[in-house]
Amino acid sequence: MSDLPSANLSKAALRKHALNRREQLPISRLSEQIGQQIMGLAGFRSAPRIFFYYPIRNEVDLRPLFHQCPDKEWFLPVVRPEQNMHFLPCPDIDQLRSGPYGTLEPVGQKSTDRPVLPPDLRPDDCLILPGLLFDRQGFRLGYGKGYYDRFLEAARQAGRHCLLLGAVPEDLLLDSLPQDPWDQPAHWIVTEREALAIPTTPAGESGQASGQR
Repeated sequence: MSDLPSANLSKAALRKHALNRREQLPISRLSEQIGQQIMGLAGFRSAPRIFFYYPIRNEVDLRPLFHQCPDKEWFLPVVRPEQNMHFLPCPDIDQLRSGPYGTLEPVGQKSTDRPVLPPDLRPDDCLILPGLLFDRQGFRLGYGKGYYDRFLEAARQAGRHCLLLGAVPEDLLLDSLPQDPWDQPAHWIVTEREALAIPTTPAGESGQASGQR
């Protein structure tokens, strides 16, 4: 973490430094180790539905979990500029189409492929959050588009919650990050070295309890 700037810098400066640092990391090895840590969480193992992300720009790559857990339902996000995010079922990680910002997303051609919206979240779901940086309070810094922030805030407004996991290399885990009023912490932060339980709100305590190792 010594290569990272102070958390007192602007979000734009933090993003720039984090992107540069992430490009220097052995992300394949770190991703494998982070995936092993996630597999050790009871909340992940028991979740029937997993909401994850397709890795871009040297993000932690959790696609191997898809193949290791074929009994689960897997979902990937679908985003459009100037619109909100939703998730679609991902039955085949190798059958995806190009999306904006360099992402890949499910084709969603089946009549049963109904989008999952914030009010559709269930307490036993597990949502794995991408991020450039995380901190030890569970907060994240993304790319600045706000898709996950809006999705999670809409879920909170609808009285919905699920287990939130942040996946991040140890080198990109800070003691603290700048926060906005709408930010919601993850219940667990998972690095290649540890799975860190985050004491959070009552809803978070429910999620944390379901994530016990």
